[in-house]
Amino acid sequence: MVLPLLVLTVALAPAARAGDLVPRWDQPVRYHAEAQVQTPNGYRYLGRYNVEAVVLTHELSVDLACVPTPEAGRVDCTLERVELGGQARASDEQAHAAILAEYQQVLQGQVAQVYVSADGRIGTIDLEGVGKEDDRQAQIHETLRQLLRRVLAPLDLGMPRKGDPKSGTWRQKGTPLLFQLLTDYGTAGGSVMKHTLTGREGSLALIESEGRGNLSTGLDFELNASQMVNMVGGGTGAFDTTTGQLAWRTLAVSGELTTESIQYGDPVVYGLAAWVGRIGPDGVVQTPPAR
Repeated sequence: MVLPLLVLTVALAPAARAGDLVPRWDQPVRYHAEAQVQTPNGYRYLGRYNVEAVVLTHELSVDLACVPTPEAGRVDCTLERVELGGQARASDEQAHAAILAEYQQVLQGQVAQVYVSADGRIGTIDLEGVGKEDDRQAQIHETLRQLLRRVLAPLDLGMPRKGDPKSGTWRQKGTPLLFQLLTDYGTAGGSVMKHTLTGREGSLALIESEGRGNLSTGLDFELNASQMVNMVGGGTGAFDTTTGQLAWRTLAVSGELTTESIQYGDPVVYGLAAWVGRIGPDGVVQTPPAR
């Protein structure tokens, strides 16, 4: 089953306020983030000691405490709380439960090094505290890193040049995390992500996002071939122009094999629904308004 896409309602943008959509990571900020990922063809989890499971759905919930670092563009986010869940193949359920407990213990308290460009796009995400001493441990490290990329996807919001939306609509450079497949082999292909300033509520700038891409992986265990995936998705968010931080953002995407790539079975191969909310000093998480 593919995750439903968020319904995008793009209104005419109000008159732009030049220069106030500038992301800043120069102050500490805490976020609550959640993600649900679907990989119907399976994604393999390895445990440290001779156990593995093929996983069909992935659930993540984390609290992050992010602080700037002396290194340009790098933000260190401590994983203050981690909860993992999901569903594996029926024959792998016991192994899956054991691996989730192991992964959760490994991630708890770790620091994710997040590299952010000047316009707010997220590039590399690394886990320096997780060992890579042998091939198996290196594979576990990569799995954890890939899962973190999914849960941090809502923070990947490329802003307009010099923070000025001009006409109210702009495009994000590169391939957003939203359109990157859950795979150890990288994502190739092209995508387009468009953002629109749809309104303002005090210091909050409301931004709608929509896009699509035709993507593939190289050596692909999950898809059993090098096949093209049509990705369609988007979301909505609120950017605090006073602090230069996201207040909240939601995203959703679905991925289906293109007609030329379908060989058998269900064409749906990927789905992601994720959201992030800033945690205030009182511990309250900022969330999207109820619809």
